[in-house]
Amino acid sequence: MNARIRALTTQKASLDAIARGVVGEVVSVMDKQLDNTVTRLKMEPPPKPGSTYIRTHRYSQGWTRTDVRQTREGLVGTLVRSLDIRYDVFVGGDEQGRGQQEQHKMTGWPLVAEVLRTGYADALRRAIRNA
Repeated sequence: MNARIRALTTQKASLDAIARGVVGEVVSVMDKQLDNTVTRLKMEPPPKPGSTYIRTHRYSQGWTRTDVRQTREGLVGTLVRSLDIRYDVFVGGDEQGRGQQEQHKMTGWPLVAEVLRTGYADALRRAIRNA
């Protein structure tokens, strides 16, 4: 499963950011958001009390990120599951925050979409305003 964040998604927004000289700040915010998300997703919640399940840690340790890149959709940074496991959506949901099983929600596994996007829009606005 992959999830992504985007910025400067219209030609007008891109040209405005270039003219104001804030593209570097936008990329910096995106990089920080991706790094913080990877760090957070590598933190496992404690096991359910009384559980005898032995974790493989494949889900939490498989997160990586791409560099922010310019595409036709604007600037894009992607969160990537580097290990091919079939149950990742059941643990952390999909890019839209759907599909997480109740047992994983109750155990404390965060929604990937929520972790990736929490505070992102505000951080972008702040960086552009302060630049």
